[in-house]
Amino acid sequence: MINKQSSVNTFLLLDMHFSSLVNVSEDYGDPLGQPAIAWVVANSSYHCTNNGQSGVFDFIYNLAMLEFHIEEQKPPAGLAEQLTAIRDQGYNYILFNQGC
Repeated sequence: MINKQSSVNTFLLLDMHFSSLVNVSEDYGDPLGQPAIAWVVANSSYHCTNNGQSGVFDFIYNLAMLEFHIEEQKPPAGLAEQLTAIRDQGYNYILFNQGC
């Protein structure tokens, strides 16, 4: 018999608009034209962008991979510090979206 209590996986996910990233203005046009957004997109674990006209542009970033991603592809100025601070608050993942 499976012990239900031991099979529970708890994590914290932060819901965050791309415009809350360091050096991204609230009125950005092309998201991939913003270095911080492009870095997040390139390093996210989950992408949801292929759903027609609805305009969904969502990404889940796994903060457990932060050091690896920093070593592999240097993030734009201030982004590593911002993501590290979020991880240090106890978050495991960030759901990035455009706030639609």
